Amino acid sequence: MAIEPYLAAVWRRKWLVLLTAVTAAIVAALGSRAISPSYVARATVRVAQAQSDGVSSTSLSHIERVMNTYAQLLTSRAVVRRVAAALEPELDPERLMDAITVEVIPETELLEISVEYPDPRGAMEAANALALSMVAEGYGVFFGGGGSAIDAVRAELDALDASLAEDRTALAVLRGQAEAQDPVEPALEASIQGLQRRIENREAMYAELLAQSDRAELGQRLLATTISIVDPAVFPQESGRPSAVVSALLGAMLGLAGGIGLAVLGDRFDPHVRSIPQIEALTGLAVVMAVPSLRLSRRQRREAVRLDRDHRQAWEAHRTLARIVLSDAQARHARSLLIASAEAGEGRSTIALNLAISLAESGLRTILVDADLRTPALHQALGMSNSPGLTSVVRGECALRDAVAESDVPGLRVLTAGPAVPAPDRVASSPRLWPVLRELESMADFVLLDSPPVLAYADALELVAVANRVLLVVAEDLSTKEQVAEAARRLALTCSPTLGIVLNRARHARPGGLGSPVRQGRAAEGGAGAVMGAPLAARSGASLPSVSDANE
Repeated sequence: MAIEPYLAAVWRRKWLVLLTAVTAAIVAALGSRAISPSYVARATVRVAQAQSDGVSSTSLSHIERVMNTYAQLLTSRAVVRRVAAALEPELDPERLMDAITVEVIPETELLEISVEYPDPRGAMEAANALALSMVAEGYGVFFGGGGSAIDAVRAELDALDASLAEDRTALAVLRGQAEAQDPVEPALEASIQGLQRRIENREAMYAELLAQSDRAELGQRLLATTISIVDPAVFPQESGRPSAVVSALLGAMLGLAGGIGLAVLGDRFDPHVRSIPQIEALTGLAVVMAVPSLRLSRRQRREAVRLDRDHRQAWEAHRTLARIVLSDAQARHARSLLIASAEAGEGRSTIALNLAISLAESGLRTILVDADLRTPALHQALGMSNSPGLTSVVRGECALRDAVAESDVPGLRVLTAGPAVPAPDRVASSPRLWPVLRELESMADFVLLDSPPVLAYADALELVAVANRVLLVVAEDLSTKEQVAEAARRLALTCSPTLGIVLNRARHARPGGLGSPVRQGRAAEGGAGAVMGAPLAARSGASLPSVSDANE
């Protein structure tokens, strides 16, 4: 896939790309400053587990549950409200709840408590308060509010011990009574034996409860947690708000990408012609010259402008165009050239005028004909009278030699449009026009005709039939693709011997020659108008001076 068209589209809209990038950078920088600063404080807490020598899957599962329990409890509403109320000044508990993040660091006994808050001191104090709360309430978190199993066993042991003490006291009293009797009464003997059996049973129960107490205490030690603050939170120095410079750079990069996309997309849907390859693809004709754009007022753009050496680039472009025209005319024996355009305002008359001046200055006897009978402009640019002119000759009001006037350019004579007539189309279609042009060719070395717009009037197509060659003028950023394609199609349908296209007011295309005259001549020979070239040149009945002779 060729990248040149995309690069050309970006270059044509470089200011759009630049403006998009700068705008995005400014918006990103202002947006970063508009974001409220936030500070992050982190405290690290160790939850150490007292484990036996062997580690089982059950103990590992227990450790995981304990760690996750602490992580959830630290973000619970009750704990957060208690911590927020204890701080000075008191923090908003709802906002603080959203600002807390507790993470279990994998493969460790560590919990990281993070607090992101607009106030750096508030973030630090909240993180440390949560860590201290975790240390202080570790026992309550693990055992809950109802106590542990060992406490219940110890309560039973205490009750049983008290009962044994009472029974032992009662047994001692009974035995004292038995020693005072001889013989001992059977009832007293039976009471002593029953009390002894009850004491033995309770002693056995006490021993069993004591063993249970020892086992419960051992289990508690195995499952007990030791919570300590490993790394307290410190005062955060930098906020989490993105840097304005970094945001501007990122915004500029995104804006640049977006601007390039807009440039390519805009070029894709732009109806105007923008480049030489685009024009050649639309028309199938070679662009023989790109004339650079001039700094002209709006009024001057509607008139034919006579260039001088102050407009150096445009002046040199017309001189180069004159050489291309002469080379083509010599190769095809052509003596006349019609300058046409799709619509008005594309600089057709300016091209015709300055091309005629360049041909005359090269030493050729040149006649410039203003055939745009509706909006003639050449006589004003040359400071000449418009009467008599072409309409006067075609209508038989005066002789051709009387209508052709000398200009202030040596070697250049002009046949103006002449007085306005009610039906200009009849003049263009008059059978007298062809003999007039042939006579003009006999009076000069080369004849240039400035025609009306091809799409606006049929006059241009009538003039095509009498001219040897046609040069189509296209204005960059003004002519539309549809107009250029239609104008080229109409010229091709009339079998016009089209020399090629001049891209006028070129701001992006390279001005000056686009190739050697030989190349351009061969490119033009492939057009539909090549069929008409030789017969018309033969009818002219004259020969054209060589290019080398003309430039001496």
